[in-house]
Amino acid sequence: MSSITIHVDHRELPATEGESLLAVLVSHAIAVPALCYHPRLPVQGRCGLCLVERQENGRWVLQHACLLNCRPGLQIRTDSPEIRRARSLAAALLLRRGPFPHAAVTEMLQKLAALELAPARQDNAVVKPLQPGCILCGLCVSMCRSISRNKLTFLGRGQNLRVAYVTTMTAEGCGSCQACRRVCPTGYIVVNGATTFKSGLFRSVKTPDRAEQ
Repeated sequence: MSSITIHVDHRELPATEGESLLAVLVSHAIAVPALCYHPRLPVQGRCGLCLVERQENGRWVLQHACLLNCRPGLQIRTDSPEIRRARSLAAALLLRRGPFPHAAVTEMLQKLAALELAPARQDNAVVKPLQPGCILCGLCVSMCRSISRNKLTFLGRGQNLRVAYVTTMTAEGCGSCQACRRVCPTGYIVVNGATTFKSGLFRSVKTPDRAEQ
């Protein structure tokens, strides 16, 4: 990996070719919101908050900073009306997964959602999340895999997507490392993965009866 220079908000920043742009921004204390990022875990790209714009063929294109690898000549801006609009919409979607145990998360998302330039959409058919307080960032799943416990995984899809605790035939349980709790950005994991995801701390999505439709 070679050392390169990238341009961010009219500043020249040193970087390593192939390095995640978000990691570079964080290392230079450039404020970009992100809830699913952890420097020691694989990139998640799930929260949708770390949007920036990169210049391509004379125009600016929205891109997730965590998914964008640094390369020579990369030109980035971290603030614009389009960026604020996209971040606010992502924040509004995440707020639907609340309430969150960490009040700071709610406050940050509310501030970002307030930046939306378009009128707020009224949606009376919003389905409550299966695991209110969890944003499905995947950090707990990734951390559990990185330490070879492999007790957490994603189940379902769409509105039924959730994190689940994997019960196996072996006697080995979740353990007391609490690694998943330490990387959980919202405070949803209070003790450990087994306690949070095995004890039924989620609500089922109610499917209307045909007579009610």
